[in-house]
Order: sequence, then C-alpha cells, then structure tokens
Amino acid sequence: MSKAYDKAIIIRDEIQKSYDHLKAHYDYSQKEVYGITDKGYSFGLLTAGLICTQIIELEDMADYEMNAYGRKIKANQDQIITVLEKLLNGNLSEILYQEHQLMITTIKGLEALSLKEAPKIAGVIRVSLKQFYGKMDKAYLKSCYIATYVYRDYESAQVATLRKFRDKVLLKRSTGKLFVKLYYTISPYLIRLFGKYHIFHKASKMMLDAFASKVTNK
Repeated sequence: MSKAYDKAIIIRDEIQKSYDHLKAHYDYSQKEVYGITDKGYSFGLLTAGLICTQIIELEDMADYEMNAYGRKIKANQDQIITVLEKLLNGNLSEILYQEHQLMITTIKGLEALSLKEAPKIAGVIRVSLKQFYGKMDKAYLKSCYIATYVYRDYESAQVATLRKFRDKVLLKRSTGKLFVKLYYTISPYLIRLFGKYHIFHKASKMMLDAFASKVTNK
C-alpha cells in the first residue's frame, strides 16, 4: 500500500472521530484573514474526508478501471494529502496557492461526479467550496498586496515569511489586527498610485527584505 493510502485512512479516521477535537486546532485568529466560520471549517473537514475516501478506494484499482477524475486524484494524491494534513492541523496559512488551486480543482471534480449519484453529498461539497475554499480564495487575492507586488510571486520565500508573521504574530494582538486591516485598506491605493515608479518598488523591496530577514532570524 502507498503512503498516501495509509495517510488517507488516518486523516479520514481523525475527521470521523471528533469534530470538536479538530476544531480545537483551528486558529480562530485566522478569521481576520480568511473569514472562515466554525461551520465553514466543518464543511471543509467533511470534504477532506470524502477526498480521503476517494484515495482509499483508488488504491487497488488499475489505471484502466479509473475515470479521468480518478486518474487525476491518483496522480496528485501525495500533494493532496499534504494539503489535507495542513487542514487537519489548522495550519491554513501554510497552504500554498498552487496547493489551494489543486484542491479546488479536485473538489469541483468530486462535486460534478456526485450531482447525479449523491446530490446530498454534492450539496455538502458546494457549501465547502463557498464557505471554506471560496473564503481562502478571496484571502489569497488580497493577501500581502505590497509584498506580492515587490517579489512578483505569492509563493516567494519572503512573502511566505511575511504571511506567517501576519498570521502567527500580528493577528494575535489587537494592535496587530488593526494594522492588518489598515494595510489591506491602504495597500491597493499605494500600488495604484506609485506602483509604476521604480523608486517605489526599490524602496519597498529594501524595507521588506530587511524586515523579512529580521523575522526569519528571530
């Protein structure tokens, strides 16, 4: 049996065992960034359990026995399990944008398969797409405006460092939450006004490089 199969069983069993236990791992300060409610997280977990079931059922199937959706899950099962482990532990800020996009594609495929055979399950998936993954999608779009503008890549090491500092430090404090709110309000206007000027990009990069380095070395 593959490692993905073994991990899928563990994750599915953990989800089935106790929602309350899993919710205790969810860092509710992240609501400031993602806006995911307790209900949204529950539906995200339910969908994670359904995906684990798919991985388990596909383990002993030959390639010719699978449909296109099954083959796609099989090909990406290690990446999917990595995301589900982060979700299980409430580490939403560690889910990379590419991983997030893979999950949305996977879940939409599962929804399409469920529409005819299991409409109730399709309904659960639809809610998770809206209240969990949809909320994360909006957060990625607005996350670290200036940092992403400076480094040109949401997945860069510096942006990841600043994102974790936001989630693990700033959002734990009332003053930090206020700063994050102001940052989200002001950043788009600053980029719109000054983003085309090289001096603004250079100055912003110098400040962010220094800050990211300081945070990393703490």
